[in-house]
Amino acid sequence: MLITDIEDKINQIYPLSGAQEWDNVGVLVDTGSSSNKVLLTIDVTELVIDECNRLGIKHIISYHPVIFSGVKKLLKNDIVTKLIKFDINVFCPHTSWDEEMNRYLFCLLDNQNVEQVFDTLKNKIGLKHIRVANMSAGRKSLVVGVGSAFKYHEYKNSLIVTGEMSHHCLLHSIRHNNTVILLEHSNSERVVLPYFKDKLEKILPECDIFISKNDKDPIDIL
Repeated sequence: MLITDIEDKINQIYPLSGAQEWDNVGVLVDTGSSSNKVLLTIDVTELVIDECNRLGIKHIISYHPVIFSGVKKLLKNDIVTKLIKFDINVFCPHTSWDEEMNRYLFCLLDNQNVEQVFDTLKNKIGLKHIRVANMSAGRKSLVVGVGSAFKYHEYKNSLIVTGEMSHHCLLHSIRHNNTVILLEHSNSERVVLPYFKDKLEKILPECDIFISKNDKDPIDIL
């Protein structure tokens, strides 16, 4: 199976037309290689490429675009250069999956108190520590937003679960009696990968789909 075949199948249930206008989505690296093994990851790093080589995988579905801003040159040790060297293809859905990600996270955490939300997230992501602001605030509603692009200014008396938030946005949220849980940017997205794996296995029955074990948030909390 070619990476363009995989793109066509995914586009049937998660159209790329749903991505934000500023985004860079779709097949971003196409070496022409064919495979029935697919690695699902949030980011493409050197360790993820090593994992593909070890497992004989030629297709990566990376939530974050492997090419985002304008590329003016490619060097020997760049990620894209290494992908081409090893005949590894990359499809990136990014914001075309955001609505589904937020829906999953909301359904996962709805009707739970703050302590239950902590336990659920720690178990799902495998985290020992989670950052929280204003934990004692009363909760009236749940607000979720993967990554960092979600806007929170209109919410009050809510439990907000997201990846990251600026210092001033945190102060604004606290002033409006919100509790804010910060998972780190990619952890808020990574928690949804098993859900997407199940979805992809149904539309790509001929493929073996793996979730990367080397993909992790770059931030460690000690």
